[in-house]
Amino acid sequence: MKEQVYRKMKHYIAYNKAMTLVEAIIVIVLITIMIAAAIAPYILQQQILRRQFTLSRLQDDVSVALATISKDIMQAYEVDDSVAGQYTLNIDKDLGTGNPTTIIVYDYTPAAGTGTITRSPDSATTVDLITNVTNFTFNVTPRNYVDLSITCERDGFSITQVTGIGLRAVAAD
Repeated sequence: MKEQVYRKMKHYIAYNKAMTLVEAIIVIVLITIMIAAAIAPYILQQQILRRQFTLSRLQDDVSVALATISKDIMQAYEVDDSVAGQYTLNIDKDLGTGNPTTIIVYDYTPAAGTGTITRSPDSATTVDLITNVTNFTFNVTPRNYVDLSITCERDGFSITQVTGIGLRAVAAD
């Protein structure tokens, strides 16, 4: 009996050495699933890293813009906000003549939902301070205090930072 089963197996193995098409497709599908399962965490991690990098970069850009504007405001003795979207800081008052020696102009021009805040430290130079700004609030209070708020949006992320700065006190003329 054993010998008979052995002969049948030997005969079956000898004549059926190739895989069928169905078996090959099943093997390919199983290998593809295993590879996809191995790669999926890597792809997810890359997406998370890209989002974190974008959010970090956006937060850094807003912080640098606020720090630059804040530094200028702390040195200013006067802010002119009479033109909508344009803020002129008078810095380094020449006490002999009462005229400012340095004027810095910040300009916010919204366009198609987002805008750019530019800084002009002199009449010949204009620098983009930050782009993709959706809201810029520059509110001068009667007590020489400035409330600043910048909202910036990029790649579906939105950051808002708010600060308040006092103007430099200057002796009366």
